[in-house]
Amino acid sequence: MSHIFGAIETSGQRTKRVTRCANKSEGLFATLATRRGALVLHVWHDAETGEDLYTVEQDTHKMPGKVQKAGIYKQVAAGCVGVAEDAAG
Repeated sequence: MSHIFGAIETSGQRTKRVTRCANKSEGLFATLATRRGALVLHVWHDAETGEDLYTVEQDTHKMPGKVQKAGIYKQVAAGCVGVAEDAAG
């Protein structure tokens, strides 16, 4: 059964919302990229604590046809979904 839900609200190529679901054991990864780098969001369920956790990272992104990757790696945020005290990395 799905535990995590994701959606692309707008896109230049689609006129309606696109959704994805994931179960607790797999989690959900989303990557949004530009020519200068990427943002990666990971949401998953921690079975030990019973919490839903997340990380947001800047990451490198290899453009099609290019040899070098663009961007940097840096964790931007991490924490527990729905908890206000989440600390930025």
